[in-house]
Amino acid sequence: MKQGLGKGYLRLFVRAAVFLLVLYLVFTRVLFLGRVTGMEMYPSLKDGDLALGYRLEREYRTGDVIVYEAGGALHFGRVAVKEEENTDEETLSVQQDYQTDPEDSTDGDEVSRKQVRGRIITILRRRGL
Repeated sequence: MKQGLGKGYLRLFVRAAVFLLVLYLVFTRVLFLGRVTGMEMYPSLKDGDLALGYRLEREYRTGDVIVYEAGGALHFGRVAVKEEENTDEETLSVQQDYQTDPEDSTDGDEVSRKQVRGRIITILRRRGL
């Protein structure tokens, strides 16, 4: 009776370890979970929102919201490709939604594809948490 109970606990431990390993791999290699700080993407993304992103995306379209690293911090931006299309395959033209000056809305920041951490697939709004 005791050996059957010990095997049951061992199976439970192995299953829990495999589950935690899969969860760890999914959230470090496939998905991205990050907290939005600042107002650079307001009203699309608000300060404190949680953003779930997909790390394996390689093809970005106009309007995709991406997260990228610049200056040691994570930033969120929208891919903004003009009509003439971006001829440089190594960089993306990125704009923030929150524009204080309408004149600046045509200029986008150039972001290297190596800086991009992923494409945002959904956001989780904070509601007084």
